[in-house]
Amino acid sequence: MRSIYMLLVSISLLLQNNVQAQINKVLKPGSRLIYSVSSSRGSYDFVVTLIDKKGTAFNWEMGSPADIKGKIIHTSKALQEGYIMFNYFRSETKQLDDKTLSVWISQQIFKALSKGGEPVKVGMSGPDQDPIDMQKTTEGSFTVTVNGKEISIKDMMVKPVKKENEQWVADQSNDMYFTYNMESDFPVILRMNAGFTLQLKEIKTN
Repeated sequence: MRSIYMLLVSISLLLQNNVQAQINKVLKPGSRLIYSVSSSRGSYDFVVTLIDKKGTAFNWEMGSPADIKGKIIHTSKALQEGYIMFNYFRSETKQLDDKTLSVWISQQIFKALSKGGEPVKVGMSGPDQDPIDMQKTTEGSFTVTVNGKEISIKDMMVKPVKKENEQWVADQSNDMYFTYNMESDFPVILRMNAGFTLQLKEIKTN
């Protein structure tokens, strides 16, 4: 009986991992990532339309009450090394600098978080405020809809830390956080609290 149970558990985990591993595979130029946002302006959808899967650029729009849209362009250097988050949008085509990304995290940040150990510096509040020290904490998962089908996506939680007695500990005075997709070829932010809350709720590829 135990061997049958373990076999069923193994099959279930394998199927789950296969579904999660194909999240990036189903995406293509024109795919839409639909986030729910709650801010001082109210609750609305933030829709990211992929121009390519590398994160070079994307179109975006916000629903009512924001009702604005535009385009973000990343530099190749920012996609590799950027650490500042651009989170405040206006109706425009915005070329970000070599330090700044929106929705994506850089390969450098992804690799440092995956490795663990020393914290990374992240500009959660944009270029006008100092970056904060952050570390990964726990792996989680949540449900999104992909072309009408509910699936579970894994993500990694990242929170602020501070140094006390030569050790890095959680900074309980700062409730900011973000989580990211655990696939290095598509390291997008999935959930966030940065003075507003954001969470991916749906993906449409058609």
